[in-house]
Amino acid sequence: MTDKTKPIWERYEKLKELGRGTYGVVYRAFSKELNRDVAIKKVVLGSERATGVNFSVIRELNILNELHHENVVGLLETLAHEKNIYLVMECMESDLTKCITNPRIMFTPGDIKGYMLQLLQGLQFMHERKVMHRDLKPDNLLISTEGVLKIADFGLSRSFAGKHILMTPTIATPNFRPPENMWGCTHYGPATDMWAVGAIFAHLLRREYLFLAETEPDLLEVMASILPPMDDEFKAKARETYPAFLEPTSVQSQTFRSMFPAAPNSVLDMLHGLLTWDPDKRWTAEQCLNSAYMTEAPAPTPPSKLPRGEMTGTARAVEESAVPRLPVKRKFKFSMEEFKRAQE
Repeated sequence: MTDKTKPIWERYEKLKELGRGTYGVVYRAFSKELNRDVAIKKVVLGSERATGVNFSVIRELNILNELHHENVVGLLETLAHEKNIYLVMECMESDLTKCITNPRIMFTPGDIKGYMLQLLQGLQFMHERKVMHRDLKPDNLLISTEGVLKIADFGLSRSFAGKHILMTPTIATPNFRPPENMWGCTHYGPATDMWAVGAIFAHLLRREYLFLAETEPDLLEVMASILPPMDDEFKAKARETYPAFLEPTSVQSQTFRSMFPAAPNSVLDMLHGLLTWDPDKRWTAEQCLNSAYMTEAPAPTPPSKLPRGEMTGTARAVEESAVPRLPVKRKFKFSMEEFKRAQE
């Protein structure tokens, strides 16, 4: 035990290392105050080349300290010493990917609706506060032991309050990336997240990716083979708005109805509302929550009865709504230049 880590490890008993990533190490530890296991992510703040500032960590800290909702992951405690930051969260080992890929789990229509309801509730809360995630995918949707879904991994998240702020188009995992970002769009908002919600919805229904290809041009061709054709109005707008716009050559060869023949119209309506070429016409989280799909039978499966996947593998860090939140020990302040760069 080194002097740098002694203060935190006097309060937490380190049990084992769970994994290493680009920005730090995650440990399983026992909280003497909470009398339970937690996950502690140790991040070296000065790991970013040239600037000495890890901008994804700045973003994640800013977001997690501001968003408090049952379906959004939250911090239990934040500690700092010199260049190290310690994020203390509850230790958890399941996520939506584990549920989808587990062949022993059979989803009922109510189960899928239960997952979608929680995702949309958390996302509506974020979007109302002008925060978009920018990397929604099943891996980043954690499932608690009580079946509560929590949106996690906010390293790419940012505010969309300013309409004229340039943002990087290279966001999200390709399978869940909207077409406008593949065309180089640098001004976008919550519609980016909503496309990912549509892809996740289809992923739950199919138990496999809806859009799967090796490159972005190929992904766009796959999209064109599934989605209704772009109308002339959108194509004209896209040519003016997106610097790398190139209309796919593929034509629609299948429909959501042919892919999901047993699905009610309300399911297909929501898929079409979310997975539309034009981000200005894409459904919002509020529209989805008020849609026929969410209001008609069957009712969403309650969290306590939802499948939770295999509780094995690399532990994931989430906050339980039932766990008391410890006071944050330190507010992290960065220069305006650092903050602006973190928002890109």
